[in-house]
Amino acid sequence: MSVPLTTLPDRDRVERDPLEATRTLRVVRDAHSTSEPARFAWTVSTDVWWWSPGCYTVHGYRPGEIQPTTALFLSHRHRDELYAYVDALHRAAMRAGVVVFEHTLVDVHGMAGPVVLLARSFADDDGEIRTVSGELLPVGPLRAYDVDDWRLLVISAGLHVSRPAAAAVLDWRQRIDPASTTECLVRIARTMLLTHRELTIGARFEEDFLAPWTFAACDAAGST
Repeated sequence: MSVPLTTLPDRDRVERDPLEATRTLRVVRDAHSTSEPARFAWTVSTDVWWWSPGCYTVHGYRPGEIQPTTALFLSHRHRDELYAYVDALHRAAMRAGVVVFEHTLVDVHGMAGPVVLLARSFADDDGEIRTVSGELLPVGPLRAYDVDDWRLLVISAGLHVSRPAAAAVLDWRQRIDPASTTECLVRIARTMLLTHRELTIGARFEEDFLAPWTFAACDAAGST
């Protein structure tokens, strides 16, 4: 997947003022966006999970109601997407880096909804994966005026996700690092415009856009 250059801001306008196209940042929010983040941490060697209260909630449980396990986590994925989800989790457990996976979550009451798994794997000094820490981002419907938002085009191409899922990731990025989000996307888009390169998923996009990863949950879970 790539971003057609014709869908991005005018090249001359970006050269004159890189922030011109981002004066009004419109972030798509849904009913979950004001609730507590659905964070998790998985200690791979011991197969022990930690869920934040928001992670319990998004699965339909009361905080602390059940003990999260790998089997439970997988049981809440839609059966048509289960094999792809297991593969994504396996990749996260095998090498350090970022995993982004758009899928359908089915809560304990049988209600299904789209979410984005955004996870990062952390290795120890020997290179073994110690913890996979991340967040489940509920995906809401796009508003009509956001459909042609070039920021969502850049993110959806960089992460290989739908435009609504890109909006959820943008909401996440704004929440953890509001100061530099706009400038970061302008820099990526400008690079594409000036070099006529297509944006594909890779280390450059991850480093530029997913770098501000600040999960206190990972350290807390890893020390237990």
